[in-house]
Amino acid sequence: SDLARIQLTSRSIEPHPSVEGALLISATLQNQATFNQPHPVVEITMADLSGRAVAMRRFTPVEYLESPDPAGMVPGHLLPLVFEVIDPGSSAVAFEINFR
Repeated sequence: SDLARIQLTSRSIEPHPSVEGALLISATLQNQATFNQPHPVVEITMADLSGRAVAMRRFTPVEYLESPDPAGMVPGHLLPLVFEVIDPGSSAVAFEINFR
């Protein structure tokens, strides 16, 4: 696998519409390699104004996909994802998504 070839093509964060104290994080991944790749572990980190991490969670493919395709991510395929996370509070002003 080549994690550098899995690109984050979009991302957003918003308050959860029906769960108080929770957030919805949406992301779209794309496999830009010329070969199938395993679905990555998705790491979401939330940071304060100084860039210090205030919350972090890793999601395995079994957690973010109902039924992960054993073939993995095919080349060029867009994979939209939605993560429900606990709101770490007002100190969290930024977030980033990485692949492991």
